[in-house]
Amino acid sequence: MRSCRLSKFPISRLRRFRQKFCGISRSASRSRSGRLLLLIITVAILSIAAEFRATAQDSSSTPLQRVDIDPPERRARSRDARPAPGSSYEDPSAYDQPSSDTTSSASQSGFGTGAGLPFSSLITDKSAISMRSASLPTQVQTVTRQEIERFPVRTLGDLFRTVPGVRAYSQGRGDVGETMQIRGNSGGHGLDTAIYVDGVPQNFSSSSGIGNGGADVAWLTPEMIDRIEVIKGPFSALYGNHAQAAVINIITRNSDPSPSLVVSGGSFGAFRAVPVISSDYWMPTPFLVNEYQTIDGYRDNNFYKRFSSFNKVTVPVWDGYLSARFNYYRSDWGSPGYPLWKQVKKGLVDRRSAVNSDEGGNERRWAAVLNYAPAQSAGGLYFTSYVEAYKRDHSFTSVPSLQETTYPYDTLLYGGRIFYNFMFGNFASLALGMEGRYDNAVSQSFLVKNRQRTKTVSDHDQKISDTALFAQAEIKPVDQVKIVGGVRKDLFDFNVQNIVKPANSGRASPHTFNPKIGIVLTPIKNINIFGNKGIGFRSPAVSDMSPTSGNKRFDLDVAKTESWDLGFNATFLDSIYIAFDWYQTDMEKEVRMISNQPFNVGNSQRNGFEVEARYYPSDVMNLFANYAWVDAKVKNPATTGQDLVTGVAKYVIKGGMEFTFSLAQDIKLLGSFYVEYIGDQPFYFGTSTVPQYPPAYVVYPIKVACEGRHWSTFLSARYQPQEFSSNRIGTAQDSAGVYDFTFTPEPMWDLTSGLKYTF
Repeated sequence: MRSCRLSKFPISRLRRFRQKFCGISRSASRSRSGRLLLLIITVAILSIAAEFRATAQDSSSTPLQRVDIDPPERRARSRDARPAPGSSYEDPSAYDQPSSDTTSSASQSGFGTGAGLPFSSLITDKSAISMRSASLPTQVQTVTRQEIERFPVRTLGDLFRTVPGVRAYSQGRGDVGETMQIRGNSGGHGLDTAIYVDGVPQNFSSSSGIGNGGADVAWLTPEMIDRIEVIKGPFSALYGNHAQAAVINIITRNSDPSPSLVVSGGSFGAFRAVPVISSDYWMPTPFLVNEYQTIDGYRDNNFYKRFSSFNKVTVPVWDGYLSARFNYYRSDWGSPGYPLWKQVKKGLVDRRSAVNSDEGGNERRWAAVLNYAPAQSAGGLYFTSYVEAYKRDHSFTSVPSLQETTYPYDTLLYGGRIFYNFMFGNFASLALGMEGRYDNAVSQSFLVKNRQRTKTVSDHDQKISDTALFAQAEIKPVDQVKIVGGVRKDLFDFNVQNIVKPANSGRASPHTFNPKIGIVLTPIKNINIFGNKGIGFRSPAVSDMSPTSGNKRFDLDVAKTESWDLGFNATFLDSIYIAFDWYQTDMEKEVRMISNQPFNVGNSQRNGFEVEARYYPSDVMNLFANYAWVDAKVKNPATTGQDLVTGVAKYVIKGGMEFTFSLAQDIKLLGSFYVEYIGDQPFYFGTSTVPQYPPAYVVYPIKVACEGRHWSTFLSARYQPQEFSSNRIGTAQDSAGVYDFTFTPEPMWDLTSGLKYTF
């Protein structure tokens, strides 16, 4: 573990790496990218022409056909489909939700099922006794496998394109974690949101450079994911540390119908290849995904190169399914930094230039995971165990000083969770379990000049354990009423060695007890009214307990978040879905990332609401829109009058449409169009109490796919019309000490085209 302290930050190797693998000139790279796009489009046209010719005799006079989808009522009747093998850890009973094993020419080609347009929130039966996340007494949105295949995806944040109130976007600096802003909570890098993949937590406590609890799921690819559950608020006892704003529960696939290969290319030298080896008919059932991706980037020093290998095998064991997986990931990137907004607007700085051409980073990680869950019932034993090694180096350059700081982080973690769910017919259930996690980590930061470390800013050896007991119960006293309650007790142990200031080394054992209670009323079929109150929490940060200056504070307690909800969701006329949710959240010791450093801004409160609607005008089309509003304020601001939580958008608006048409026998056209609008993000300049607002941000993602029996081709585009707007906004001072916004310049157009062949 300590060996990383003696090594030099390998930023020079990143430069040589780029010269070796991407050493051609930018113009030559773009020319190569253009030729690749032209080749892909040409092959796609020839493939479509050949398919039309092969089916001409049967379809030459066939008119445009309608392809049925499953609106809410028909979807509910399809829930007796056979369960998927190796169902998820938290949600094993696939019999009571849409099956992920539906096969058709569309699903085989990987761009959605022709038998059903995707949807995110049309599961409304919260009254059932079930382990499904959607049955919790809070707003839960599920991004389905079919939706994932429809989205134009460049980063994982694009997978949340339709979820109300969720802003997920890249920091523009490689794999330093997606920012997840949910219900106005955005500590940066997902600090306030607990993220799990197959029951394995993805938040890293006291990680250098991305804050206490920063999450990193960059290793995932869309091909690996079966569905994503977004559980708003801290209302499930199964999830612990950092489950404050929400929980994001990601469930990976267990299989594909047959092997496949995806190849795509795009703007700015982008290239991606993904072979998948899998079959539903093989036993044990393998699911092997290997991704290779590289891109030169829109800006200077914006290159990105990655390799991800996901290897999963599922077998039937006893009355359930056992899944074992091993994944390996490596990435290298350059980081162009964040220029000052006014300097770019005035033409003093080229929007595509890098703040520091030496800035960048790399990441290496591997994990082994074992999951077990019942096959046919929500009752029974659930088990997960894991071990993971994670190492990341990345740097950040401050403006205008151009002082570069590097943040090495190296950890080995392991843990597991086990619980048993007792079912009492359709009347009640009781889940009892325990969870444990142990991190052995080295977290450091150094000042850097001319690629050499000049000063050690912080250096901690940390051993952190979290042991938890939890219980969650459901009871239905009458058919129209369900009561859900849960409790969770977490005990932490911190053993910290401060290398820079040994006197601030020490040990602490904070603990917390968190109850949750909720109710669901179902007065008539397809209408749910729910309310709840719950407590989430965040463990104290090592940097707060053992600072490099001042006195140690190992008496710090766990920071709690108290939240309550009141809302409903419903379906009408077999074609309309509506959901509404009002919430209030009180957070202790809120942490915000300012100039890449975590700062405690004090206690805060959020009041907000979300409304969502989806309409199916026909069996081949659906339209959706949602609106999220939040008022986020600091209760005890450090500067009187600066009571707005900075960087939290007042409102987020999303909308779009999706369609599926049959062009000929075994040939379908699928399309999707989305829009996202971010408005009113307040910031304060210095000690001024007058909030400043950057330009609003709007983006239009588009994707069109044509698919045949064993092939498919797609074209996706991302249009961002505002030249001086950005999803990622910060503040800094210029050389004269005047405050300004910093931002990540984006291209107006970003295009991707690709082919997929299923064997």
